[in-house]
Amino acid sequence: STPTGEYPADWEIVRAGDELKLRNGEFLPKSEREEDGEYPVYGGNGIMGRTHDSTVEPETVIIGRVGAYCGNVHLTAEEAWVTDNAIVLTHISSDYIPRFLTALLSDVGLGQFSEQSAQPRISQSTVENLRIPKPPISVQETIVEILSSIEQNKNCNQKYQNRMKYMKRGLMQDLLSGEVRTTDI
Repeated sequence: STPTGEYPADWEIVRAGDELKLRNGEFLPKSEREEDGEYPVYGGNGIMGRTHDSTVEPETVIIGRVGAYCGNVHLTAEEAWVTDNAIVLTHISSDYIPRFLTALLSDVGLGQFSEQSAQPRISQSTVENLRIPKPPISVQETIVEILSSIEQNKNCNQKYQNRMKYMKRGLMQDLLSGEVRTTDI
């Protein structure tokens, strides 16, 4: 058992700092944020704009560092700029798949380890000292496949719900205007 939960006995439990290298993101002046920028800008809680420069490669794991959402974990889909409101995992041991690590750190709920002050924050050393499981790569691949399938289904369901809301809104307008009579249904 670790502060991050219970895991199978055959999974090695390691200190995150022995498997990961971290650094804070970089300051980006508002004047360099551009609506039509080529790259997304990630802050402490995900994408917050666009810019014309990047500081990280695709599939980079980032962790919100300050603010109400500190501890949120994101995986960049493309090159991106990561601001100083986030921590960047600059190196991940070959024993981990970035998508698995993103899911693991998200599940841990890193926000619970934040320093509570006027502005909640999580430090690199807090993440580095975390004890995390290191399952075999084949297990990580299976977990990532399952989670990806769930995410795809969730997205499909969301699209369906959005279509139904749109249809309901249109039908309500027709019913309330008298264009469609309830006797016609």
